[in-house]
Amino acid sequence: MASRTFERFSQSLVRVSALISASDKLRLASNEEADDVLRSCLVLIVSALDFYIHEIVRAEMVDIFAGNKPKPNGFDNYTIALKAFPIKMDAQNALIWFESELKKSLGFKSFQMPDNVAAALKMIRDLKDVWGKIGFLVSVESSTVQRQLSLLVRRRNCIAHEADRDDSFPDSIYPILRTDVQESMVFIRKICEAIDSLVFA
Repeated sequence: MASRTFERFSQSLVRVSALISASDKLRLASNEEADDVLRSCLVLIVSALDFYIHEIVRAEMVDIFAGNKPKPNGFDNYTIALKAFPIKMDAQNALIWFESELKKSLGFKSFQMPDNVAAALKMIRDLKDVWGKIGFLVSVESSTVQRQLSLLVRRRNCIAHEADRDDSFPDSIYPILRTDVQESMVFIRKICEAIDSLVFA
């Protein structure tokens, strides 16, 4: 059974699907505007992955801190500033404090590129060869999955930070295809399904 976090992740992809359909209608009037909607879809797809990883890491680390789940080796490698930790605090308030500080510290992190995703998962589970396991579950070679994700994140960054402009040709914008966006959404969904099964097996 999928986790609640995966269900929320899936809701984000439903929104992306709606935007893709909206781009189809918009294309009847303007190709450029329709393409920009597709660009926003790519940004949202990667954002959905980032959200999913953030949420499962936060929830699972809180559970581990509370003693409800075994502590993996990677858990102790995560640091939180203790200067705000009150000297006297009962277990319940300590848990609330930990989650609050965790949200703040995780908020500065990005879990999109393969290495960052693997590092995040190792904080909540003792997993070896994370991408090998994910690749097996999605029936794709580990190196291929990681390369595809890296390319997708780089394209997302190009859209978000560089207006998707191609510096090789002044005033030109990289083309974008509906099929590429659709395939990217399916790809990210498969990755998160695989991660969900690894974390909540």
